[in-house]
Amino acid sequence: MIKFLPAVSLVLLLLPPLARAQEVVDFVREVQPVLEKHCVKCHGPEEQNGGIRFDERAAALAETDSGLFAIVPGDPDKSGMLRRVVSHDLDERMPPKGAALTAAEVAVLTRWISNGALWPAEAGKAPAVAAKEQVKSTHWSFQPIAHPEPPAVKDESWPRNGIDRFLLSKREAAGLPTVPDAEPAVLLRRASYALKGLPPTAQQVREFSGTAFAREVDRMLDSPQYGERQARHWLDWARYADTAGDNSDFPIPQAWLYRKYVIDAFNADVPYDRFLTEQLAGDLLPAATQEEKNRQTIATGYLASARRFGSLVETYPQHLTIEDTVDNLGRTMLGLTLSCARCHDHKFDPISTRDYYGLYGIFESTRYPFPGIELFQMQWNFVPLVSDDEVKEKTGAFKEETARLEAKLEASLAVARKFELEMARTGSTDSLEAQRSKTAQRVRFLAAARSDGEKLAKHLKQIPVIPTAYAVQEGRPGDARIQLKGEPDRPGAEVPRKFPDILGGQLLPSDAAHGSGRLELAKWMTSPDNPLTARVIV
Repeated sequence: MIKFLPAVSLVLLLLPPLARAQEVVDFVREVQPVLEKHCVKCHGPEEQNGGIRFDERAAALAETDSGLFAIVPGDPDKSGMLRRVVSHDLDERMPPKGAALTAAEVAVLTRWISNGALWPAEAGKAPAVAAKEQVKSTHWSFQPIAHPEPPAVKDESWPRNGIDRFLLSKREAAGLPTVPDAEPAVLLRRASYALKGLPPTAQQVREFSGTAFAREVDRMLDSPQYGERQARHWLDWARYADTAGDNSDFPIPQAWLYRKYVIDAFNADVPYDRFLTEQLAGDLLPAATQEEKNRQTIATGYLASARRFGSLVETYPQHLTIEDTVDNLGRTMLGLTLSCARCHDHKFDPISTRDYYGLYGIFESTRYPFPGIELFQMQWNFVPLVSDDEVKEKTGAFKEETARLEAKLEASLAVARKFELEMARTGSTDSLEAQRSKTAQRVRFLAAARSDGEKLAKHLKQIPVIPTAYAVQEGRPGDARIQLKGEPDRPGAEVPRKFPDILGGQLLPSDAAHGSGRLELAKWMTSPDNPLTARVIV
């Protein structure tokens, strides 16, 4: 930072004294053209790289993803924008492509910021910019679900319902003829494969005439095979497996409980909004019985099934498991590729980096079960499926020792992580001798964490046997920091837990600040105001 400040100050010194102190800059005539020419393409409605936007005042003066400020009214030296446009480092200089700002343009911005960065209310967005923003905000998939009237068709004899009218209307417009109805045996076979995944029996085919098709469909829907067939689709989307998916692909004997939950949910006709709510926050829902509590807890196996990575407890990359959670939630429930926004604002979907970390914070505030890894072959933080009294009776003393060893390991890991961040921040400026000294310290910190982890693992092998689920629990609540370029050792601005702006941007209410926010997320996800959830499952 120091090597760039003199360049900004030099621009100030070269300005005439009266201009530096008194001359008012015409924002619309002098400043706005510079912003539109050099900045708005990458920092406007189309893209907000770095969480920066220069087409409206509030966004331009807001905290950036890095936790700094692009414009600090009255203080050019603290304004990141000026530091970047005059930088001699090509990796830092803005704009990254094309011609650099002229001295006159830099002088205008410097003078404008020095005089308070005045931005008149009437200085609206450029027409082209406003038009592009309008296109993004009105994409059909984000519009409220409507109930259009079925269109008129020429062949009134073919449609049997409103959906048929939509299909036939398109066919007639394209000049495509309809095809004859399927033979009874073909119709029965198609329905049987679609609903049960199995062919009809020979006797069923012989007895089916086609006139009782609705009755046959109801019979298939009532069969246990219906839930097994439909669950296979959901379990594929939810990336279900009986192993952890990490380097050693550690087995999870309890995983089948979630598979059974999904099958039973389809066979019990659980409403889709309730189905999603239980999987995101079943452990936070009220339950009248232990059996109901267990079923809802097992449902959160959807979150617990997120992929695991790594082999060492002292360098366990939990952020990748959270990334997999956010990614799957976006694809499965919203039809959006959220994970692109981990490193930068999405290039195609209207999802920003802040949207991503608003969701990330919810799952960072959640405690995931630890399935075991190659060098820590022990289950940890699985959820008991018995009453609290029974847990206390069977594991009371054991849990006290577990908590002590967990706290010791967490303290060791915190020291190691803090040192890693410090090395990442200052390592490039250290002398060779200092680098060697820090490397030795790093090894000592990691060895201490490894030792504490081994002690915990040894202790956990003596755990009293009680039934447990591969499910999630509430963790330590808190908002996440943006990870610059997706790197957890480069923390940026803190982002409140929230839903994506394009879907409402709801923030976690203050009275829920003590929790993860998963229950609120489930409500946002299943709200009638969110059109994507229903469209995606259909």
